[in-house]
Amino acid sequence: MSMRLIDEVRLIVKFDETDQTEGVVAFLNVKGQWMPLMAADERRYRDIEDIATDMARQSGDTYKVISLTTRTEIGEITP
Repeated sequence: MSMRLIDEVRLIVKFDETDQTEGVVAFLNVKGQWMPLMAADERRYRDIEDIATDMARQSGDTYKVISLTTRTEIGEITP
């Protein structure tokens, strides 16, 4: 199996007119944990796109899909 590094991350974001900021949309999963709508591969993106579509229909909010493609390793966390 060949190693595949992440070279793109897709995020579902919403612009907040109140404070003029953009944030990653998240949903509360069945375990009660907030999960950001982000994906590093096409299969997972399709999953979060479905979730975002449902959320947009329910809330009436418009979300943007953005792709981040510059990889910069800024540190390492070790045990």
